[in-house]
Order: sequence, then structure tokens, then C-alpha cells
Amino acid sequence: VPFLKEANDFTGRRHEVLSVLNQLRTAFKNGTSNYLLISGPAGIGKSYLSSYVASFFKTKLKPKKILLITYRFKPNHLLGWSFSDFLKNIYEMLIVQIKNLDNNSIYEQNDFKFNGNDNNDIKAIRNLINSLSELSYKILFIIDGIDELVKYGTKFNSECIKSLSSHSTIWLFTGRMEPEVKQFAEQLSCIEIFKHGLDKMSENDIRKMILHKIDIIRPLREMLIKLDSEQINENESPELVKNLFVSKV
Repeated sequence: VPFLKEANDFTGRRHEVLSVLNQLRTAFKNGTSNYLLISGPAGIGKSYLSSYVASFFKTKLKPKKILLITYRFKPNHLLGWSFSDFLKNIYEMLIVQIKNLDNNSIYEQNDFKFNGNDNNDIKAIRNLINSLSELSYKILFIIDGIDELVKYGTKFNSECIKSLSSHSTIWLFTGRMEPEVKQFAEQLSCIEIFKHGLDKMSENDIRKMILHKIDIIRPLREMLIKLDSEQINENESPELVKNLFVSKV
């Protein structure tokens, strides 16, 4: 799962994480806005940040009355991506979460038909959301790659998101601030969490990230050196083999 893997690799950005969590807390508590946006240039760390927030939300905060739905647009989706795929993904994740609830009467007592017709499928998802809302559940959608979705998904627009929204839903989008995203955000009155976009990592955070990576590869490095040492010829120097490996690393 990309979100989980990136969350495990995430280091630093304490201030940014707190900013996102505080904004989400405010949104759920006061209902100030149902739509939030993390923007920034490619490679700045938007996906890693949203992955960590999703993981932290699910594994640390563990809110009993808030369900988490995540979706990421990948470049290879262009070969076969469709709006119907997006709806199906959202629908299936909602069903899985509902089945895991202590009270899964929502699933047992309702017949939510999903048949590949966009209008009907939006209605099916909306019915699920409304049923959850009646039981005081809220839903946090984290959608990564919004710039690609609004650019290539002709049916993916502010109106479709509004049709899937209610007072019990919060949407967190991440993506580059392309013209299409700017228009999309304005139509939804999105709150941009970082006014000038997500900034680059600080030198201290970069140092933490490097040390984190070193900690990950250190056991592998030591294992490979040990294997090399055990396989050398009696006439060869163990130190020579070690140095050869270290130089390559």
C-alpha cells in the first residue's frame, strides 16, 4: 500500500504535520470548510506528508466516529483510468470500513447498488454517506494527485465532489497548483493549508531523513559484509573484501 509505505519512510516536517492535523481538527469541530488543499511543486513532499497524516490519523488518533478513505492518482492510471474507477474505489473502501464497524446495520439493512452508471453510483455512495451521518459518523477523504485528476478526468470536477459531500465529510486534496487546480479549489472554496504552497524541507529535516535511511540500510550492509567475509578465499584478506563492498555502498 503506497500510503503506508511512504508513511513509514516519513521523517521531519513536525510543524507541517501539526498544521494539517490542526486544520482537520478545526474542520471537523466547527465545520468551517469541507475542503482543504495542500499544494506545492512536484517532488516537494506532498504525497509523503498526506501519507503520514493518513497513517497518523488511522493508527495514532484512531477516532471512533471518523472513517478514513484514501485515493491516489498514479501516472499509469492514464492508460486505463476512468471516473467510474474512482467511484468504484471510493465505494468499495466505504463498504469495507462499514463492514468493520461494531454496528454494521448500515450494510445489512440497505441495498446499495453499484452498477457502473456514474449517476447511479454517485447516488449509491451518497446514500452510504448519509446513512453513516445518521449514526453520527464523519468521513475524511484524502485524495492525492488532484492536479492529474482534474486535468485528465473530464468528469472529475468540483460538481462531482459536491455531489459526494455532506456536512459529515471532509476532503483533503494534494497536488500541484496548476490552473485547473486553482479553478477547482476556487469553485469549492478550498482552504489552502499552506498559503504559498508546501515549502521545501529544512536542512535539519533533510539530515533526519538521511540518518533514517542509513538506519534502514545498516543491517543489510552488515549482513552483506558478513556474507562476503565468510565466502572469501583463505588467501584473501577479509578486510580487503569489506573495503570493496563499502566502497560500492
